Amino acid sequence: MTIVADHRFFQNVGFGSVHKTLEAIVWHIEEVDHLYRQADWNNDKAPDRIGVSLDKVIIFTDAASPGNAFKDETTDDEVFLKRFAGVNTTGSCVAAVFTFSDLGGTFGISYVGTVCAPKYNWALINFRNVDGEIRQRAASVITIMHEVAHVFGANHDENETRCLPAGQNNGADNGGNYIMYPTSAFGLYENNHRFSPCSVESIAKNFQDAKRTRCMIDRSPTAAPSRRRRATKRDVFRYSVRQNKPLKMGVWSQMVKANEIFAYSKT
Repeated sequence: MTIVADHRFFQNVGFGSVHKTLEAIVWHIEEVDHLYRQADWNNDKAPDRIGVSLDKVIIFTDAASPGNAFKDETTDDEVFLKRFAGVNTTGSCVAAVFTFSDLGGTFGISYVGTVCAPKYNWALINFRNVDGEIRQRAASVITIMHEVAHVFGANHDENETRCLPAGQNNGADNGGNYIMYPTSAFGLYENNHRFSPCSVESIAKNFQDAKRTRCMIDRSPTAAPSRRRRATKRDVFRYSVRQNKPLKMGVWSQMVKANEIFAYSKT
């Protein structure tokens, strides 16, 4: 995945710190990867271990940062998402922008079935709650899961009873509704972290198309400081500020696994 953190995310979720911005990004992608790897796409009753990993991270620290395609304010989520056209995401299976914006209550938006496409494989993830506060991390994880699943080929769970165990009230009945229920969930119920049979069928069908999976690679689980294994020197990433000047990142330089990480400040 390519993750773009705009200046709003940097200032509000990352508290104006590149280190804290990276921590937030890595934590969320680690959780999303862990949950995706539990999914069974071929119905053999075993996890298929298909997850997500960081390929490139771009952080814009200011609206005036060079190349910041998301610098202008808008309350239109579709307009915001289409600004990805100004970002080079070539080679990424999925590209997502993390923001903290007033988008009229929208927490996420993406295109359906565009994984591995040269463009439109984009997702918008909004970390701003309707009250102007930062959303709970558990809720944001589900939003990322939801939008990435759209890119993978899943539609909303809204037409078939078998995929709406809690009905339209989205309550606790029968374990709650699944990840692709149209309304955002807080992760309170068991099914909130699972894909419905409808989603599994749609995504599995998309994965059978070689064009949809050409960007996917075999890998071991992503290194994480709190889970799975201790990082080694092989996990050191590239980090650049402004004119690609190297900067030592301390402990995170040994714990984040990504090919490239760039932070752009205003000149």
